[in-house]
Amino acid sequence: MTKRQALAGAALAVTMFVGLAAPASAHGRHDGNRHSEHHSDHDSDNHHGRDKKHGHNNDGDDNDHGHHGEHHGDDNCGNPCGHNGDEAGTVTVVADNLNNPRQVTTNDGAVYVAEAGTGGDTCFGTGEDQACVGLTGSVTRVRDGDAERVQTGLFSIGGPEGDVVGLDSLAFRHDRMYGIVTGTCDVPPGAPSEFTDQLGKVLKLEGGTDFDAIGDPSAFECANDPDGQGADTDPYGIAARGDTIYVADAAGNDIVKVDKHSGEVSLAAVLSTNSQPVPTSLAWGPDGDLYIGTLNFEGGPGGASVYKLDPDTDQLSVYASGLTFITGLNFGCNGDLYVSEFSTGFGAMGPLPDGQVVKIPWGGGTDGREIIGAGSLHFPTGVAFLDGALYVSNWGIAPGTDTTFGPGNHGQLVKITL
Repeated sequence: MTKRQALAGAALAVTMFVGLAAPASAHGRHDGNRHSEHHSDHDSDNHHGRDKKHGHNNDGDDNDHGHHGEHHGDDNCGNPCGHNGDEAGTVTVVADNLNNPRQVTTNDGAVYVAEAGTGGDTCFGTGEDQACVGLTGSVTRVRDGDAERVQTGLFSIGGPEGDVVGLDSLAFRHDRMYGIVTGTCDVPPGAPSEFTDQLGKVLKLEGGTDFDAIGDPSAFECANDPDGQGADTDPYGIAARGDTIYVADAAGNDIVKVDKHSGEVSLAAVLSTNSQPVPTSLAWGPDGDLYIGTLNFEGGPGGASVYKLDPDTDQLSVYASGLTFITGLNFGCNGDLYVSEFSTGFGAMGPLPDGQVVKIPWGGGTDGREIIGAGSLHFPTGVAFLDGALYVSNWGIAPGTDTTFGPGNHGQLVKITL
């Protein structure tokens, strides 16, 4: 299995993009100065002026000198870490008809989910080698029970069996939303700029169809091959703190840092030089360290781990092991870590659709772990904690209409009461 690991076949080999050399179609330039709707809904920068010891989802703050070794409750704990009226374990669909929903984050009391899209109408190749590209990726916001797409026009590429990759993760820095789009080392000269403007890059998402590209993690991987196993890139997870945006390159097996002002990219850590851990997800911990979830299909069930990275020293260590196909991380109250597992094992056709969330008490050991959502979660691809509940991307490799998985099994965002 190559470094480009598939999420149950959904992570299409983006190298098919090499055939994409058609003339660019008409597409408006993106005005980076336009203030988006989701920005206007947020408070000023002060609403995230928190000490990093709080480990608030994937966001950062101006006080980036927390106390290592401490852990505290999260600002999202709400009713303190308990359920808010509904019976614990209740699963409710809060957003339906999502297109390949991936990772989830929260900001200012709302939940945001990245949608990889549905590919597009511009197709290249034939049969198993066909790739169809478009600008169908998006971001959906759920606030007070209402779901609304607040960002559209993002790169998406799909294969003949419905496999789609595109926008995979989101992070907030104050009221600014950032996303990461899949990439490839094989972009041909003359590829349409409407696609290459996004491919493999960190995007500052301005709402509507507007964005600014502020760094190119894929280009860094393709030029440097930090793990020495051959240049291959699929930037998948993202986290923000201070002036730095961290990106997990799933195919590159590394974590890189992007300066959000200059766009300069540098290496933070290499997870392995002789295996394929495949980092997919990032979350700030209550000790101020960056936590990294791995997919590790090669390791099979129980082969995935959560690593921790000290952002001051770039020292890497294993925090929790014995997990399976991790696609999302988020800390809740009391240092509890919630881990979305894409599948619990393999069947005759590949990974089984039965996924779950694992709650890991502070410290990362095996004692006290709890399984959440078993039987209700199918190919979950992201998790976030807010006000005593989990928000999970369900059917994370399904579009918003009835296709691969049968009637009613659309891409969804579900709420699980704790």
